[in-house]
Amino acid sequence: LGNHLASLPVEPRVGLMLLWSRFLGLGDSVLSLAGAMVSKDVFVVPANPVAKAASLRQKRIFSQGVPSDQVAAMGVIEAFRSAGGGYGSRKSWCDNNFVSFSAMQIIGEVVGQLRR
Repeated sequence: LGNHLASLPVEPRVGLMLLWSRFLGLGDSVLSLAGAMVSKDVFVVPANPVAKAASLRQKRIFSQGVPSDQVAAMGVIEAFRSAGGGYGSRKSWCDNNFVSFSAMQIIGEVVGQLRR
């Protein structure tokens, strides 16, 4: 078990989650969750009070009312993938939804590394 954990490019707690997910036959969504767990927060919280309130409403939409950062992150990842388009349109989507584009890029890189 230790050798497998050491070979993964993530923290041991995330690696253990990945090994258990593989053992239990869970899908690729666990890779995305692992990416979200090792990246910075996917949400941008503006300083402006009006924009901050809008960003919190958007986070609740992504989490489907469940008070969970992981559920919200998975909602963002699914919506980001569904948005499609190139660099510019994805960046614009992130800006419009108070999502960190750099965090989404990191998540994508981590998922790519974990698939190998």
